[in-house]
Amino acid sequence: MLETAQDEHLAAIRAAVRDSHPLTLAYQALGDREPRRRRARPLALEARGDLTYLRAYCYLAEAELTFRLDRVTAVE
Repeated sequence: MLETAQDEHLAAIRAAVRDSHPLTLAYQALGDREPRRRRARPLALEARGDLTYLRAYCYLAEAELTFRLDRVTAVE
């Protein structure tokens, strides 16, 4: 069975949450023309309805943010 990019992102994010290691996200916010790279320390995954969110400390914003996983275009 082929995994979608979103499935691969979710697997990488789950591993980062489990192992408590930072990751880099390319995140396409609603008002942005291009995805932005965000270095973040993942804290938890949360399901709300049909959507999954990542709660993480974002080093760029210097704050805890919530990222919608369907807006993540790449994970490193």
